[in-house]
Amino acid sequence: MPVALQAHGLFVREDLCARLPAVDCVVHVSGLLRELIMALTQSDIPGGVRRRQLLGELLVEELHAQPLLPLHLPWPAGGADSALQQVCQALVDDPGDSATAAEWASRLAIGDKTFQRRFLQATGMTFGRWRQQLRLMSSLTLLLQGLPITQVALACGYDSHSAYSTAFRKQFGQTPSAFVATR
Repeated sequence: MPVALQAHGLFVREDLCARLPAVDCVVHVSGLLRELIMALTQSDIPGGVRRRQLLGELLVEELHAQPLLPLHLPWPAGGADSALQQVCQALVDDPGDSATAAEWASRLAIGDKTFQRRFLQATGMTFGRWRQQLRLMSSLTLLLQGLPITQVALACGYDSHSAYSTAFRKQFGQTPSAFVATR
């Protein structure tokens, strides 16, 4: 079962940006926030420019009030870190890959500490933390597709249902079965 995703882009006036997080993040989209986004993406808003400005200000207030979600996965920039991009892409393609940081470093013909340092500099996260974040994010899609929790756990590199459930609860504040039940 495919998972639907809708994306909309909005430009926010610079003077309103001070109320927003200074770093990339993911926020919960409340019903009000969803409707504000939908209204502001319309090319012609009844009420003109002033109404658009007010809706934009309300959108920023609503964004500011929303909790940040632990769904951010920073990607290494291009250039010198193209090798790290390839590592990240390989892990996205196979979140269950069990190669250690030392094994990835060896494949890139660099030292383990160099790999770890470059990865942290490129993403702001350690390799282990980044991979765990990827695995948990990948698992959400599989859960929404209706796969059994044990199958999701194994596909995403966890040794057991229990290990996966513990990591999931720590990250998202609920068990995978509770997450599935609310969808």
